[in-house]
Parts: sequence; structure tokens; C-alpha cells
Amino acid sequence: MSINSLAKIEIETINKIEINKEQLIAQVNSKFLKHTKFEDFIGENNLNSMKKNHTNHINFVISLWKAGDLSTLDNTLAWVFKSYLNHGFKRSYFYLELNFWLEGYKEILEIEEFNKVKEYYFYMLSQLFYFEG
Repeated sequence: MSINSLAKIEIETINKIEINKEQLIAQVNSKFLKHTKFEDFIGENNLNSMKKNHTNHINFVISLWKAGDLSTLDNTLAWVFKSYLNHGFKRSYFYLELNFWLEGYKEILEIEEFNKVKEYYFYMLSQLFYFEG
């Protein structure tokens, strides 16, 4: 999968996500907190960092899609993955997190919108392969 193959996310889709972003953040946080061993994914004393990452994530993808400029995606992914892995997060955290976002999007988007957004998340998941953790 190539970054250049990712479809443009329409403004109507972005607006739906932006309107629902607090709900989406709460859902992703809740799914982790319900997991009996969530600290196995995020390390000790990283709960606030996890929650901050979820807020930063949704704000980043919204701004990325609004700008329509994907040139920052790879560098941002590399920075986020390296930084969080160096602070005790596990690679499995990102697999769960990115899938939790998809579950939330599936609830608020039409199937055509969801399928375009899903491709970005599949791309992000494919990049995890290059990082240890």
C-alpha cells in the first residue's frame, strides 16, 4: 500500500468526524480502560499519555484530511511510534488503538466514507511493521 494511493477524504466526512470527536475519544479511552491488562499495552504510569495521544491523534487526522497534504503523515507516524515505544508503550497498543478508532468511525460514517478512512488506518497499521516495541 502506497501513501499516494490513499483517497481524498471529503469535507462532509471530516465534519462528521470532527462533530463526533469527543465521543470517539471517549470510546477509544473506554475500550482501553475496560481491558483488564491495559497497562500491558501502555506501560506503567502512562494513562495520561495514552489519553493525550488519543486527543492528538484525532486532531492530527482531521487537520491532515482538511489540508489534503499527506507529506507529513510518514514523518508524524515515525515520530509518534518511536516516541511512544520509547516511553513504554507496546506495538500492540497501536494495533488496538487504530482498530478502536475504526470501530468508532464505523458507527458514524456511511460505508463509502468509512472505506476511504479505513484505508488510512490500514496504511498506518502497515507502517508499524518497521518499528520495534
